[in-house]
Amino acid sequence: MNDLYDRQKSLSLSLPEHAVIIGVGGTGSWLALFLALAGVESITMYDPDEVEPHNLNRTPFTWAHVGRKKVHAMAEIVATYRPDCTVSPIPRAVYLPLPNLKDGTIVVDCRDSMREHVGAHVRTGYDGVSDITVHINPSDTNRVVFATTRDASGYTTPSWVGGAVGAALFGLHAVLLATQNSEEPKETILSLDLQALLKKQKGE
Repeated sequence: MNDLYDRQKSLSLSLPEHAVIIGVGGTGSWLALFLALAGVESITMYDPDEVEPHNLNRTPFTWAHVGRKKVHAMAEIVATYRPDCTVSPIPRAVYLPLPNLKDGTIVVDCRDSMREHVGAHVRTGYDGVSDITVHINPSDTNRVVFATTRDASGYTTPSWVGGAVGAALFGLHAVLLATQNSEEPKETILSLDLQALLKKQKGE
């Protein structure tokens, strides 16, 4: 696997040594895979849920994973692509800031509900359709930065693969940005409405 990353060496990417992903649903599952593909050596994943059939329209999970814990299924998927990536699947929720994080760790919050602050460096999500949001260095004020197409439980509805993958891609770049900054980055909220962008290009 020595030549695996030859074609990205010239990019001088700033990758974290360790990534913690909280929530491995529509966005977090893809982000875990993207980080592994990029070359992150160690990934920890938190999520108490099991894979259900309705998850399969927007995640890399397969029918064989239905009924299994999402973190265990995702660890298996990552190992298929990057057996050298150390994955720690933790099948429980996180509600408090994570303690004792070692240097070089980036925490990304990809949960459906953002009501509790967990000390993440990046939060990323989507409104289910096309509105993607990335929140870098979020403060502890629990600002509501995501779109409002969510039901009472906090779940994004409707939901499809375009928004999920788009949010994961934005989250990946936010992780690179957070890693390369030697100083604490300012709180930044980035949003992109894919449908509005398409309409603009079509002259509507």
